[in-house]
Amino acid sequence: MRHPFYMDHLDPAEQRTVRRLYVRVVIFYCWLALFTVAMVSLRIILDPHIDAAEHEGAAYVVQASQLVGPSSAIAAEPSHRARCAARDLKIVLLIEAHGEAQDVPADQLREAFFTMGKARAACAAGRTDEALAIYDGISIVPAQSARK
Repeated sequence: MRHPFYMDHLDPAEQRTVRRLYVRVVIFYCWLALFTVAMVSLRIILDPHIDAAEHEGAAYVVQASQLVGPSSAIAAEPSHRARCAARDLKIVLLIEAHGEAQDVPADQLREAFFTMGKARAACAAGRTDEALAIYDGISIVPAQSARK
């Protein structure tokens, strides 16, 4: 029985070229298999963290879609929506500034962000006074001034 890669009809230089090509293909497939195993094992190790992040991300998308969608409140009372937007922008900039400075614990910034989401939902539902009260209730105190 002959070898499946029968090359007796080729001259020695061509046989070496074909063998070199076969070796390169085998090395490529080995590398690809190793890479696939590494990615799968990394996914298994990080899976709880990824699922939690995807779940939180889905909640933010739902909240954002509620705010972005068309609403009768936008046409009826634009000044109330503008007041909510101004307060929202102020809180977002405050959270970003403290996040970059890293002078506030992450838990406090997270709570401020979730509270801001509640205020956004109240504003989108047309409860502007309640939303403004929630925005006013958000306080971010730097860790150094909290110790003093």
